[in-house]
Amino acid sequence: MKWVPSSMQDVIIEAVKRLTDIGALARKAAKFAEENPNTVMISPDQGMQVSHYLSQKPLTEIEIGKILEINGKHGIKTKWFEKLMKENNGVITSNVLGKYLYEKYTSKFNYWPYIDKNRNVKASEALLLFRENEFHDDFSPKRFSFVLPTVNQINDRFCYSETRPKTSLWEKHCIGTSKGEFIRLPSHNARHWLSTKAERGGMDELTLANWAGRARVADNKAYDHRTEEEKSEAVRDLLIPEDISILDKIHLNLPITYEDLGKNRIGIATITEIGICEHDYAMSPCSRHGDCETCKELICIKGL
Repeated sequence: MKWVPSSMQDVIIEAVKRLTDIGALARKAAKFAEENPNTVMISPDQGMQVSHYLSQKPLTEIEIGKILEINGKHGIKTKWFEKLMKENNGVITSNVLGKYLYEKYTSKFNYWPYIDKNRNVKASEALLLFRENEFHDDFSPKRFSFVLPTVNQINDRFCYSETRPKTSLWEKHCIGTSKGEFIRLPSHNARHWLSTKAERGGMDELTLANWAGRARVADNKAYDHRTEEEKSEAVRDLLIPEDISILDKIHLNLPITYEDLGKNRIGIATITEIGICEHDYAMSPCSRHGDCETCKELICIKGL
């Protein structure tokens, strides 16, 4: 689990809900593969009898096309299918097809059925799991499929490229820079962008460091890309005005000088529970031993 600022909880809840909905069918397929190794997954709405496909009867290319949701009426001419036919002497059964699909998708996970080295999360539980072609504009998602996004796929969505048009989210939603150019935002640069947005939004340094998982608060500086004008504007409210009153200084825990009290000498007065002591301790210790109530050097300020 990752900690997030309370101000972002609604956004995170909505994001998790969307990811949960998008990956539901992929997690279902991964669960089926986990519980039924080397078995082809047939949906009832595909118009086939499951018992038939569990047999050793050879499948026609039309039947294979229905299982894989591709057009097999005019033959399947793909290289992977030709290789599969050659390896099985031209006979494809449901068992052969199930073994091929099982190896195709589980081989992407080094610790199957887990996705991590520590074996804490199974593929059937992964939040970011999705089906092959899930986000493709032209092809439908494959039912018996489950994959995790790669760094390259994420970069394709965040970086506009002339060689791969219409793959970035910025181009899809017509979002560009002030110069009219499409945005290029590699995966690590997203951390810089989010950190800078958080700084502009007024997030405090400790909260930002916790959210970003940084060991030191000082590391925030490397991710802060605000302009000098923005930084100056942010600290403007923290500057002490020239006409600040003594009472405001006390509330802000600022030092009260003798000049603030109308005394023509250098030094800092002492704030007590009942007022301000103007005794100069650099010259002599307190002669009244802390008995401030009747001391003539005690100044009382209304509102303190």
